[in-house]
Amino acid sequence: MIRNICTLLVAVSVHTCYLRHMSKGIDELVGAIDSLLAVDPDDLTDGELHDLVTALQRQRHRMAAVAATAISAWDQRMVWADNGAGSAAVRLANDTSASSASAGAEVKRARRLRTMPHVAAALAAGHLATDHVDLLARANQPWRTASFADHEEFLVGQCTTLRFPAARKMIDYWCARADAIAAEDRAE
Repeated sequence: MIRNICTLLVAVSVHTCYLRHMSKGIDELVGAIDSLLAVDPDDLTDGELHDLVTALQRQRHRMAAVAATAISAWDQRMVWADNGAGSAAVRLANDTSASSASAGAEVKRARRLRTMPHVAAALAAGHLATDHVDLLARANQPWRTASFADHEEFLVGQCTTLRFPAARKMIDYWCARADAIAAEDRAE
């Protein structure tokens, strides 16, 4: 009996510590955003303003990775269904005042990132934008899954060095080649 109570107390203590840690992280994020909101762009030099804009974009990409990880778990565990919502996208849109389209895109991206570990890591590092993630996800179709897995690290590496229009051309070329090779393999 005492052992069970001790086990329960340890579990509650660990859970409470985790919640405090998570809450602290969110509090720190809120504080950081508040600090950035207090920055007046007109008080910055052109170089400082450029550095701020690019740093914010990279951190925004990283934040997208954090959100995708949480949304993925929330979706897989069907937490969204506890209020009777018909889908994860509907619940996310309703609870965050987002459009159905953008909430759906967030859920879809989170689901796709589950199968693309190199893409997820590059997004978390701030090396890829969500535009690149969506581009790579479109390349990772069911009929290309094995080929994509074999080439994912290379494709991510290319996307991190190319501007987006060039990355799109490269991915389109890769898709055409992967499809052609698959067709040749099926013909043999």
